[in-house]
Amino acid sequence: MGVRTTTNEMPYGWLQRNVRSMLWLNRRNPALIGHEPCGLSVEQLGQLFPFHARLTADGRVLGHGGSLARLGEVTTDTILSLLRLSSPEELSLAQILIDPELAHGRPLLLESQGGLELSGELLCLENGDRLLVLSPRVETLADLNAAGLTTQDLALHDGLRCRLFTGSMEAGLQELMAVLREEREQA
Repeated sequence: MGVRTTTNEMPYGWLQRNVRSMLWLNRRNPALIGHEPCGLSVEQLGQLFPFHARLTADGRVLGHGGSLARLGEVTTDTILSLLRLSSPEELSLAQILIDPELAHGRPLLLESQGGLELSGELLCLENGDRLLVLSPRVETLADLNAAGLTTQDLALHDGLRCRLFTGSMEAGLQELMAVLREEREQA
């Protein structure tokens, strides 16, 4: 049985293991204790996870990435309506925030009010906060642009970024090959 992956080809446990490593380092470094989650500043967290939301168990927004804000206003009143949980279907985002074990090891699929699908995970931080880390689910650069986003809205480590560029290059090469075939046939 293969490794389960997201649409961005990132193993599901990868993010959780790396954030847990950062949390472990946070515990071991007295200079970081009591500061930002994972020992990262708000700006660093936003750069690392542009589609993140840091929430309390009751859904109060403590912070969010700039790219998530481009989907709509991200406030305590709007976060639960901005993002609709589409998988696991039997649960609501509010239920998962209260009891994250309900979604442990399962991918979350959400949909924004504008119809953009997002996939990701919900992580529990040591202080009890929740870190919702998401990435858009698009197939092409045109799809990303249609959602009002650019590659600058994606994290540098997001597998989607690489896939979009590779797909764009492949499409360009196919067009070039078609032109070359046509020229060869005419000659």
